[in-house]
Amino acid sequence: GRSKYAEDAFLELYQCFKKAPDPTPLLQGFVEEQAIIKKALEKMKQLNDRNKELRMEREEFSKRLQAVNQEEATNSEWEQKAQEHLRFSQQLKGDIATLESTIEGLNLQNQALKETI
Repeated sequence: GRSKYAEDAFLELYQCFKKAPDPTPLLQGFVEEQAIIKKALEKMKQLNDRNKELRMEREEFSKRLQAVNQEEATNSEWEQKAQEHLRFSQQLKGDIATLESTIEGLNLQNQALKETI
């Protein structure tokens, strides 16, 4: 009884396994997909690292650009101040020339007055 039942159960189970497809191709496909995924993850890590490098470079260039812009603004301020000083110097030269002319005229008037006295 029992051994016949066990043999029949084993035979039925064996027939089910015999009809099942071979899992080797599926497992090989899974292993291949895992290798592809691993390569893709490595490439993604490389790209992330490169992205970080490029972001740091961009930040450095941005800082340099700000410094250059600040330097240009400072140079522009100095140029404006130099032009203001040049205009002021030219105005002073004109004022000095006017004063010298006035002094000369006053000296002539003074000399004329001395001669009349």
